[in-house]
Amino acid sequence: MQRNLAIVVALAASGCAQHYAYRPAENATASVAGVQAASYSIPADAPRGDVRIASFGIVQVARNAPRALHVRMVIANESDRAWSMDARQQVAVIGGTRMAPSWIAAEQRGPIITIAANGRSTVNLFYQLPPGWERASRLPEFDLLWSVKAGDDVVTARTPFDRLRGEELAFIRR
Repeated sequence: MQRNLAIVVALAASGCAQHYAYRPAENATASVAGVQAASYSIPADAPRGDVRIASFGIVQVARNAPRALHVRMVIANESDRAWSMDARQQVAVIGGTRMAPSWIAAEQRGPIITIAANGRSTVNLFYQLPPGWERASRLPEFDLLWSVKAGDDVVTARTPFDRLRGEELAFIRR
């Protein structure tokens, strides 16, 4: 599975050459692999870990595969109990359309990801784009509706993303 994850992520990264990027519109206080990410304490009232969410934009997942929106979730569990998340329930909202991920790449098999006590997990979610949205120039924004089961608590949130153009990216990198 590790090899498959590396192949999918490498192929996705090779398709990232674009003049647009997506930045969280809220809670953009962290980074994931050098990309600005939203950060959420889990649970918010008594943090025992966090979730970081970033987008690597629109990518080509594999040869002859349709282009997809790439979102990465990094879940850090600092509690003494295992957490979990169902990757199929991490929903992208694009142009009012809700969609489950078409492809999932994680360190573990299966759509149910377990984050061990005092552990960390990285999950790459790829959403096949509806017709007309296959290019970043056509996708001005999207939301990720996500949830993580932290012990007995289910934490859910919406992370909105805005598109940045090349000139805005140059200004941010300075």
